[in-house]
Amino acid sequence: MHKKIIILGGSGFIAQELGKLLTKNNYEVIVYTRNIDNTYLSFPAKIRLWNGKELNDDLSDIYGVINLCGEGVFNKPWSKKFIQNLYDSRLEPTKALVKAVKINPSIKVVINASAIGYYGSNNSEVDEYSLPGNGILADICKKWEQEAFAISLTTRLVTTRFGVVLGLDRKS
Repeated sequence: MHKKIIILGGSGFIAQELGKLLTKNNYEVIVYTRNIDNTYLSFPAKIRLWNGKELNDDLSDIYGVINLCGEGVFNKPWSKKFIQNLYDSRLEPTKALVKAVKINPSIKVVINASAIGYYGSNNSEVDEYSLPGNGILADICKKWEQEAFAISLTTRLVTTRFGVVLGLDRKS
């Protein structure tokens, strides 16, 4: 039997490339998305609709979860409403994930996305040991990572801080 991996927020560029790699390496992938009608996958996977706030499915046979949820920071002008959506689209799914991991000990690893925005607008060299910066993006990342930290008390947690991700945008 193949190990099952859930990708939360599986319709974005990173998820597409990751999903192809996982299925190529014999993982079974299940994508949770808020909009099935607009979800195109370039890899074979089950797609499940979810509201981003509750993860109540039976996850007893899930090996790992990759949390890539979050509204794109450049999707719209930065109004107060949009900034709140940047927070909510990351924190609410992560809260749901924390609850799900607590009641599903089969989940062995969680990879939780974050971003280099954690470091703020910083002109100096930074690494994963650098202190968080200031500003909206830094605050979003700090709160996002703090929310996910509860997972590390029972399950392996890996936090990734993505920068600008470049690649070919092919529908293949």
